[in-house]
Amino acid sequence: MRYRFTIILAAVTVGCGASDKIATNAVAPDLNTMAEAPGDWSGLTQAVGRTPAESGLLQRSDISVDLNSLLGREVEAFRLALGDATPLTREGSLLVTLGRSGDAYLVIEPADHALVAGLKRDGRWQRFATPGANVPVPPTVQRLLAS
Repeated sequence: MRYRFTIILAAVTVGCGASDKIATNAVAPDLNTMAEAPGDWSGLTQAVGRTPAESGLLQRSDISVDLNSLLGREVEAFRLALGDATPLTREGSLLVTLGRSGDAYLVIEPADHALVAGLKRDGRWQRFATPGANVPVPPTVQRLLAS
């Protein structure tokens, strides 16, 4: 399971330009309040058998924020490419959907909160993956990439 940790370093100085004076009563937040635990992705199983458009997978699901962050500026192009996607299917522990036009795919590994997205541009695949994740390539995606 992947966790994102945000480290906040706060220094409070007293006086104008006096860098040698630090407030002695400054208190850092508790580590538990600084850690951002990933959302619960177990609800994604309700999207199995439904297209991303029907289930809202890309716009309003448990993965939406992570997917937007992963794709960055390419998110709209990716959503457009998956606009006519196949229903979400289960392949082992993975959830998979493919663009019917053959120019996009999405692989979700709920247990590890990991995503792999592919977008074909000008005949070349651009791959986006959750940093540090080792998501296997399911057979349907292997066939898509080989075609």
